[in-house]
Amino acid sequence: MNTLNKTAFIFDVDGTLVITESIYADLITKFLKTYGIKISLDYYYENFSGKSFHLVFEHANKILSNENKAPINIPQAIQIIDRIYFDTIQQKGIQSTDGSLELVQRLAKNNIQRAIGSNAPLETIYKNLTASSHIQHFDSNNIFSAYQFQEWKPVPTVYQAAHLSLDTSRINRLVILEDSMSGLQAIDNLQEVLPEIEVIGVFVDNGHNSMLANSLPKTIKHEVTNLYDILEII
Repeated sequence: MNTLNKTAFIFDVDGTLVITESIYADLITKFLKTYGIKISLDYYYENFSGKSFHLVFEHANKILSNENKAPINIPQAIQIIDRIYFDTIQQKGIQSTDGSLELVQRLAKNNIQRAIGSNAPLETIYKNLTASSHIQHFDSNNIFSAYQFQEWKPVPTVYQAAHLSLDTSRINRLVILEDSMSGLQAIDNLQEVLPEIEVIGVFVDNGHNSMLANSLPKTIKHEVTNLYDILEII
């Protein structure tokens, strides 16, 4: 672990630390069916995973407009989806991705710097981290939402903020773990604005997004199904 003294980690949350993308994908695709819009789960993961929910419903509204149908009230739809989601995790709990809790516990024990950079709203991030017990291993000063900047991945702003929240004088390698295409593209974009350090992008295959492995950005060199394995890879 001494080799990680100048390495910092940034984690996405949904689909990377916790299994939530599959819950949201199921809820949203079922919701859209009530409007006559059929989107497969594979299509959802390839096109909307890790992105703002507004984009999903804007896409749906374009379809409805072409069919001369009334649009979906997007803020209301998101409220409905979030309410059902939070009720679901309150009743059934939330599952961590394989090896994620063990990894962040190990990093915390060895005082390895770590941060969160997610496209989700800050309230959702905290609820998911709390429900999965990850929250105790992160400082609130190192947890960031793209909503704070109104710029979502693939724009790397949230990653830049996470990086700057750490002691950058002690960082020469930045490992970023992501499960969505928008997040992986953000890692790609971050490398252009942080040329002074080594940025290591890691694709987290959580079992629901395996189809993305065939179209990863060229700069994403590593893939894991168990997050703890990253310690052996880097």
